[in-house]
Amino acid sequence: MKHKDFVDLSVYAMILSLMRLLFLLSLVWLTSTYLSLFLKLNMTSTAEDSNEKHLSPWSEACEKDGIETTPLSPFLDQELLYDNHLCINGSKIEETGFRYNYPELRIEFLREVLADYVKTRLFPPSLAESS
Repeated sequence: MKHKDFVDLSVYAMILSLMRLLFLLSLVWLTSTYLSLFLKLNMTSTAEDSNEKHLSPWSEACEKDGIETTPLSPFLDQELLYDNHLCINGSKIEETGFRYNYPELRIEFLREVLADYVKTRLFPPSLAESS
């Protein structure tokens, strides 16, 4: 039986591994406890650093690929970090009887979603080329 606050850290490791494969990224993995603590202690800096690192390359890729509007954005609003859980495990929704159509995350599912985003011009193709 799962504890209500239990978070399977192997899921985080799997997501990180899939993102590495999908986008050929070098990523660092921290356990959810350390990550949550770090983010909460440094919310302003975390949001500013993230936005500084990601907004310009995203805008440049969208411009390069002729994408004028998209609901996707790497922008991190500092206010979203306050009083919100940064890690969830899905147990509450599962208690209602909800069942996932895709109970496990797999690279082919991510590639399918990414391909659809590129096809519908929501995601810059130049950023998806490695996938």
